[in-house]
Amino acid sequence: GGDIVANTADGGGGGVAVIASDASTQSFHLLGHQASATASATATTATTRVRKNVGKIGAGVLLLGLTATTRIGTPSSSPFPLEISDNKAVYHGWRQDNDPIAPFLLGKGGGMALVRCMKVLFQHTRIWKNFALSNGGGVSAEHSNLHTVPTTTLLIEQNVGHQGGGVNLVNASVTWHGTGKPRIQHNVALLGGGVAMQH
Repeated sequence: GGDIVANTADGGGGGVAVIASDASTQSFHLLGHQASATASATATTATTRVRKNVGKIGAGVLLLGLTATTRIGTPSSSPFPLEISDNKAVYHGWRQDNDPIAPFLLGKGGGMALVRCMKVLFQHTRIWKNFALSNGGGVSAEHSNLHTVPTTTLLIEQNVGHQGGGVNLVNASVTWHGTGKPRIQHNVALLGGGVAMQH
């Protein structure tokens, strides 16, 4: 386990930012801790945490322009080897009209922001207690495809945002499997407490 904690980005990705170049086909995996067996056959687990980070988009994690499959979490038997919590996506009050990323600088994606990501697979991840001044208290996804992995858990809870307290989708898709359903619960928003969708 380990912590990515109390970092600030004036742009995006307060905790972690992964930004692909136009020609990149590299994959990215934010796995968290995987369980391992000791000599006594007792599983030892820990949790990797991305928490208390601040940014304008994707306060915890920002993924931008990833064309290869991206994995978030691990198939470990530990309940939540990866937690993304207590991050805040805020808007600091400045904007330049000629800034190409200015439309994104509006406090989106308290826990995570996914922008133009081809395929993001979630497994055994907890996204909770995050805040977004604008959209997607837990997760903001724009022009991206989200998937859950069978027999794993994605828990999105107790997040707060103006629109999409748990998840905000803008021209984005979500696919989950019968044995890998997400739980989106106890989130708060003015519009779409659990999930808000725009097309």
